[in-house]
Amino acid sequence: MNKLLKQFSIDELLEEIVSRRNIEKKQIPKNFCDECEHFPFGCAPENNYCKKGHKMKFLVPDDYRAIELGEWGCYKNICKDRLKIADLLEDN
Repeated sequence: MNKLLKQFSIDELLEEIVSRRNIEKKQIPKNFCDECEHFPFGCAPENNYCKKGHKMKFLVPDDYRAIELGEWGCYKNICKDRLKIADLLEDN
């Protein structure tokens, strides 16, 4: 079992654990990728990689309420390269 796990990075293992927990609890991700500097705006749905090459997941909205609350879109539970656009604006 240990050899199997060694082929993955710690970030990949943590992301898988968080993803499985969120599926069980139906939790909404806290950080959507469109809030990050590295999000490829205007990308096609089949291209689910950010500018840093990280594979993004997509949360489909369940209903209109989820759309209104912004609880849908591309996300990645754990991202070491996340750079919030709001943080960039505050620095300037």
